[in-house]
Amino acid sequence: MGSGSWKRKKILLKKHTENIAEELIKTYSQRQQSRGFVYKRPGPYYSAICNSFPYEETSGQLSAIEDVMTDLSSSQPMDRLVCGDVGFGKTEVAIRASIRAIESDMFVFVLAPTTLLANQHFFSFSKRLAPLGLRVELLSRFRTKKDQTKILSNLKNKKIDVLVGTHRL
Repeated sequence: MGSGSWKRKKILLKKHTENIAEELIKTYSQRQQSRGFVYKRPGPYYSAICNSFPYEETSGQLSAIEDVMTDLSSSQPMDRLVCGDVGFGKTEVAIRASIRAIESDMFVFVLAPTTLLANQHFFSFSKRLAPLGLRVELLSRFRTKKDQTKILSNLKNKKIDVLVGTHRL
């Protein structure tokens, strides 16, 4: 413990810890800055999506939806994680937040960690949004290169409202 090696390791560790602290402070400071816009108030699409939900919302879902909508009404960037067991309505929270973004003239990207989950989200979003005339696409390794190129072209030309995918996004 009294060797020079230990002293060098302590110095390096202290420097590394200070660097991490600086990065955390910088990140937190950036998160507190305004994102420069506020999402528009929920409109007719949002009402239609809420009314078309085929189940009764749980208290947890309602709470999560309310919290996300409050976050979207703020000029601060959202810093929220919605989590829950399978089948407890996280996708519905995401769909409603997506509608709010679409009504604010934005594109929505839904990033899924696996191709299977991306396919499930694509199906869920398509089923709910297609009746409103909104276009949902899927970008994953199961799409041909030609299809991927067309999807990206459509995105560039603002012909897609929601793009669901894996790391390909």
